Amino acid sequence: MIGQVFQRNDRTAGQLMTPSGAATWLPAHARIRDVERQLRTAPHSQILLADELPGPVAGVARKDKLLLALIAVPNHRLTALGRAPLSVPADLPADELLVRFQRRREHLALVGDGAEPVGVVTPEDVIEVLTGPIEDETDR
Repeated sequence: MIGQVFQRNDRTAGQLMTPSGAATWLPAHARIRDVERQLRTAPHSQILLADELPGPVAGVARKDKLLLALIAVPNHRLTALGRAPLSVPADLPADELLVRFQRRREHLALVGDGAEPVGVVTPEDVIEVLTGPIEDETDR
């Protein structure tokens, strides 16, 4: 495991990321009621809010928060329910990436050097370098 700790420092956000095309995204300006089916079947817990991908990301929202909003405020637009995304450069070392996740209390970062991300990365992606695959509720 000690060797894996040192390997983590050799990895970057760009090497650990999932390409943005594989992320779950919903149209940023849609009303939540209009994307109910896509929301209920979304395989990820963090959802990008964008008019299209690849393209600029207007925000990030948690799936569970959006499902609650579907009941409470179905006419709200998704952008009103999202938060500003954490963005990191592709060459950011994994140890610094973990520090940024901790400081911002975030569980997803956009990877790229501009408005259009090339991918997304999570703390789980970094931790799996040390521990091997982690199976969570979305992996079943």
